[in-house]
Amino acid sequence: MKLFSIQHEFDHCWEDVTQAAFRKYPNKFNPNVTGVDVLKRYVDDRGRLHSLRLIISSFSMWSAVSFVKMLGLEGSMYAIERSIVDPKRRILTLRSRNISLYGLVHVNEVLTYRTDPVNTSRTLLEHDIRINVPASFLSGYAEGKLVDVISDTAVLGRMAIDDTCKTVQLERSVGGLPSTSSV
Repeated sequence: MKLFSIQHEFDHCWEDVTQAAFRKYPNKFNPNVTGVDVLKRYVDDRGRLHSLRLIISSFSMWSAVSFVKMLGLEGSMYAIERSIVDPKRRILTLRSRNISLYGLVHVNEVLTYRTDPVNTSRTLLEHDIRINVPASFLSGYAEGKLVDVISDTAVLGRMAIDDTCKTVQLERSVGGLPSTSSV
């Protein structure tokens, strides 16, 4: 099993980053994500928005793991993402795991976005990833390859968030969105 964490600071407020996290697909940085379907969405009694989404990808990243290629399992891949937006605490938590190839590899990610307590115009990201390949004869090789690919993909994801934040800010400046102070 491989565990790793990535921390990042966005030069955007939490409201913009939260909108961007839900709106970042499709994007020019990661064209592998071909669809996002909302399966369930509701607001709980504490005012938190819960969402369940299906992420559809044609991940070329999986082809980097040659055992997947050998088994002929390339093509569309699916993941489930569960999110909670807590506007009172200003925390967005996204939890995702792969559905495709789950018997061969388990990839679990948790992304937590929160307002920087020192500078509220910035947002802090903590991205935790756990990768497990149960087949012991493949685990070291496959887990190492996946760490490399997921680390690279995470960089692209952060670039997409930055780019989408700029779109959110542009829309707000032309009157398409409310100001962050009223969100």
